[in-house]
Amino acid sequence: MANEKKQMHLVAVDVGFGGLKYMSNSKPEPQVIPSGVVTGVPASRPLLSSSDININELVVQTEEGTYFVGENALGMPVEENVSVRTEKRNRAHDVKSRVLFHTGIGLSLPDIDGKYEVTIVTGLPNSDYDKSIHDDLRAFLEKDFTVEFYLDRENSIKKEVKVAKVIILRQPEGTVTYNQFRFDPESFIVPSNSRADYLGVIDFGHVSTDYALFRNGVVIEDPTKNKSTIGVTEVYKRLRQAVELKFSDMGYMFHPSDQDLDYAIQTNHIRYRNQDFDISDEIEMVVRDRARPITDSITTAWGNEANRLQLIIATGGGAHVYAQEVRRNFESENIQGFIIMENSRFTNLLGFYMYGALELSDTYGTEKVMELYVNPVKELHEHVA
Repeated sequence: MANEKKQMHLVAVDVGFGGLKYMSNSKPEPQVIPSGVVTGVPASRPLLSSSDININELVVQTEEGTYFVGENALGMPVEENVSVRTEKRNRAHDVKSRVLFHTGIGLSLPDIDGKYEVTIVTGLPNSDYDKSIHDDLRAFLEKDFTVEFYLDRENSIKKEVKVAKVIILRQPEGTVTYNQFRFDPESFIVPSNSRADYLGVIDFGHVSTDYALFRNGVVIEDPTKNKSTIGVTEVYKRLRQAVELKFSDMGYMFHPSDQDLDYAIQTNHIRYRNQDFDISDEIEMVVRDRARPITDSITTAWGNEANRLQLIIATGGGAHVYAQEVRRNFESENIQGFIIMENSRFTNLLGFYMYGALELSDTYGTEKVMELYVNPVKELHEHVA
């Protein structure tokens, strides 16, 4: 019999083009899996049977169908011209994105059959926020749904999700909420120790890099200052070409997959025929080349405001690729105050969650929100409270 869940679950989900990140009050430790989706079937081999959901071997059933998701998708053989990731910006009109949203929300909930009520907080790039993409995503996320996680061919965990509320932020708003505020047992919400009245945020993503200006923790509504430019996919495209050329010169025909390039960016090596090849020079050259137009886009948009900022925060899942080089570019132009968030790939997600807790306080009161939604997270992330 399904276990009826009465408590509201606060879910933060960040569906990037590179990674799917998620957390909740039930699972307060942020998690990330690759944003890969491939049509699949439930596992039939007995060795794969388990009583727990294995995020490295996800087989997920939604209203769209059955899919391999995350690492399981990246590991599947596909045609060379087929990408397991999507670059479609209108998430609500993209099957892979819809599967990823429902997978992330489902993974955030307890791993038992049941009915769950959720408040969802997520974000969109600046370039998409004021378009119909925002309205389409809200309409999709507001619908109740069922997501099923296969443990093997015969067994699964099914979660029926009732959506109570959807909050969609600009992605940089997540980082500012996380960096500039913290929860307090007495005052509920107070400025953090790193509080700055006037700051800029650069959010390095897989497909786009978003940047925005904030004053007193609130985004400045100026489309000439808050824009998007190229992301990590530009590095992947150039790096794929460089690797193919390098291996061609060695007498090999090698077409690296996204999974190969993920490994290369993390390790400065690429694996071929069970051997690691150093491609650090190729990576450095490509990153330096692609970081320059990012820098130029930001400094052109911000103009002299860049020199007035008290703080410039670099964050996002692509910060480990671009941030150091963009900081060097900024410093060469004598623009100061550039910091790289330690937890850069999760700062938006944590900020989304904090924003959601603030919203829930209007309904449940600050004392109950501290107990049910803030305290579980602050035990793992001191900065939150």
